[in-house]
Amino acid sequence: MNRLDEEQSRLGIDTFGYLPSLLTSHLATDRRYVRRGVGRLMVRWAIKYARFLSGLVGCRVVLVNSEPDVVGFYKKLGFEQTSTSGHNLADMYIGIKRAQERA
Repeated sequence: MNRLDEEQSRLGIDTFGYLPSLLTSHLATDRRYVRRGVGRLMVRWAIKYARFLSGLVGCRVVLVNSEPDVVGFYKKLGFEQTSTSGHNLADMYIGIKRAQERA
């Protein structure tokens, strides 16, 4: 679990300064399976798991720290970019409710 500082988010939710989040880290597809839907499947699984966690611990968004070359992949799935963090990674998020509407 992680959190997204409210000033970074554009979700418009009153959350006492932060949104409880699930951070997906080091999510990658083996080169042999790129462009076969494996990455999309893994991200959808993470979102479904976050939806499950929302009933237990109040998870509201899924966060990813994306490599610059896959930002477009996450944007196609509905993620929004909040900033560029250290180590040249893009911080991105999707609200669980929004992800459910897109599924």
